[in-house]
Amino acid sequence: MISTSIVTPVGVFWDHAAGHVKAVAEQCGLGALQFHGAEPPEALLGYRLPIIKTIKVAGPESLLDMDRYTVSAFLLDSPARWSEGEPRVPIAWELVRGVAARRPIILSAGLTPESVGAAVNLVGPYAVDVNSGVEARPGRKDPDKVRRFVAAAKRAAREPS
Repeated sequence: MISTSIVTPVGVFWDHAAGHVKAVAEQCGLGALQFHGAEPPEALLGYRLPIIKTIKVAGPESLLDMDRYTVSAFLLDSPARWSEGEPRVPIAWELVRGVAARRPIILSAGLTPESVGAAVNLVGPYAVDVNSGVEARPGRKDPDKVRRFVAAAKRAAREPS
């Protein structure tokens, strides 16, 4: 499993060669590796750090290959490649609800301070991931939104489901 320390630096990679990933991980002191591309299961073998594999959830068929991967966690994201700061459409939380009972998942895509509590209560993820949902404008985080997001996620995690 991924470290439970306060901060775990995670490198995000898209279909990079293993040598590149390993060099960056060593040079940067990464604590985990997130693969966001079309990496097949065999490409993720041989790393010493915990692996997070991103799955682009477009529908139920998107989740079928998860059992082929030997990873520490899955990040479930929308099928959009890049948001350029625009709000993301949330994935269908009902669709991934059962997955969290079987595998550690990190829920992503379209989460905001207003929606993260409901997502955590319904899905019960290992963690949540946010980017544009806490931005004041593309590329600039809003400190108040970040505080509200964290507070809402923590509150929901403490509530009985």
